[in-house]
Parts: sequence; structure tokens; C-alpha cells
Amino acid sequence: MYSKILVLRFPKTEVQKPIVCDLARKFELTFNILWATILPRKEGVMVLELSGERKHFRDGVNYLKDQGVDVQKAGREIKRNNKLCTHCGACTAVCP
Repeated sequence: MYSKILVLRFPKTEVQKPIVCDLARKFELTFNILWATILPRKEGVMVLELSGERKHFRDGVNYLKDQGVDVQKAGREIKRNNKLCTHCGACTAVCP
């Protein structure tokens, strides 16, 4: 079983589509949504733990990218800026 925590950024044209549900169904992957929001300009951000066979995982990530979703590993994405931090707790769900 292969597992990674990813940060997904959905363009506003895609936030209403069941992309993550399709990802699980089409590629036999398991997901756990750790945090998600829709920003004021209607873009979506989701922190997701994705698990499955390595080949299915790669195919699933490629599917996300084909749908216009920006995919980043959480380790690179999560950085706390103490000047801007609102203490929402989103970073604690994915902090290594």
C-alpha cells in the first residue's frame, strides 16, 4: 500500500465536480480528506491523504492533473507564516 498526503488546488471551474469521488472509484484508491475549503474567489483547496497501489496512485494523480487540479506533496506546501497565521489548525493535520 502506497500513501501520501497531498494538497490539491481546484480551479473555480472544477469545484462543483465530483473529481475526488471519481478518483477513488476509477483508480481503486482510498482517500481521507484532512481539510478543505472554497476560497473567496471560488477556488478550492483540499488536503487529502491518498492511498492505494503505487501504479493506481500515479494514474490517479495524472487524472487529477488532467482535470486541471494542481497537485503538490504536503511537505513542500505547508509552511506556517507567524505574521499571517490565524491559528485555524489546518497545518496540524498534515504536519510531519
